Amino acid sequence: MAKLVSSWSKDIKSVPNDYILPPEQRPQLDIPFCDEFPVIDLSLTDRVYLATQIIKALEEFTAFQVINHGIGEKLMEDGMEVSKEFFKLGAEDKEEYVCDEIRVGKAWVYTGTMNFGTEEKIKSWVDGLVHPCYPVQETINSWPHKPLRYREVVAEYAKGSKKVSEKILELIAEGIGMEKGYFAGNGKLSDGESIIVINHHPKCPDPSLTIGLKQHNDPTLLTMIQQDNNVYGLQIYKHGKWIAVKPLPNAFLVLNGQQLEVISNGRLRSGLSRVLTNAEADQTSISFFVNPDLQSIIEPAKAVLSDGNPPKFRGFTYWEFIQRFHGELAEGESALSAFQL
Repeated sequence: MAKLVSSWSKDIKSVPNDYILPPEQRPQLDIPFCDEFPVIDLSLTDRVYLATQIIKALEEFTAFQVINHGIGEKLMEDGMEVSKEFFKLGAEDKEEYVCDEIRVGKAWVYTGTMNFGTEEKIKSWVDGLVHPCYPVQETINSWPHKPLRYREVVAEYAKGSKKVSEKILELIAEGIGMEKGYFAGNGKLSDGESIIVINHHPKCPDPSLTIGLKQHNDPTLLTMIQQDNNVYGLQIYKHGKWIAVKPLPNAFLVLNGQQLEVISNGRLRSGLSRVLTNAEADQTSISFFVNPDLQSIIEPAKAVLSDGNPPKFRGFTYWEFIQRFHGELAEGESALSAFQL
């Protein structure tokens, strides 16, 4: 049998046993969209207002959607199109990238789980393409060569995403009182290898039995996700319950990563998310991961500390955290708890 869900799922009528969740873990499918989910218009010129709204959104929801961010509609559409085209390739073209361990600096594909080395009995209904994407000139030769437009489109997509993430991080720094340029100039906090993860969830015979992506916190500084405009699936955990996030055309969902939780000394909690499957259509998303340099020191920023707000985390290198993260099941705050004071 072919390895990837996208290669064999179209021929089945029921969910295989190793994808079926225990009854108590199965997702609720009828959660309505959250009408109050924050949307930030990045074209506004009032930086104080923007920074304030972003911090408010991250404090209350751990995430927000951003519109008018500067990446054109055509590029967003092309990025999603080539992502879907990759998973429509024949099994041989896709499965040459399949790997059962993380490949640093190269393109690779995982299926069912990214938590290698752990005993995960139940797989997620997902295939994922992962590769470094920025700096473009240093990473482009490692990207898939099919479909033919992939490298051309993703190069522009990555450049645009990097600019958007830099602006958002600048506003976050201003919003919590850190000095200008904190992320760009402080030990390469935002200069690590940016990663693209394209998650593809083929249509599923019974979405009530399985999950597209299990609940998880991102180990990043910041994550930006372009959702599929036509298929709903992503949920955010807020104040003890899951809420559904309606995809907006040409928008990014911005999620707070675990490194930003440390830097803000716990003020900005990392976002817990998951993805449901769909019985009617495939679902694809593009995630742009903003990572610190592996040797950069992650610790609470001095500007956010005071006598009444002492450090809640010890300092560590990002490499130390990543080793811990991939040794866990990456669910909840399990990896981050090892660094709490």
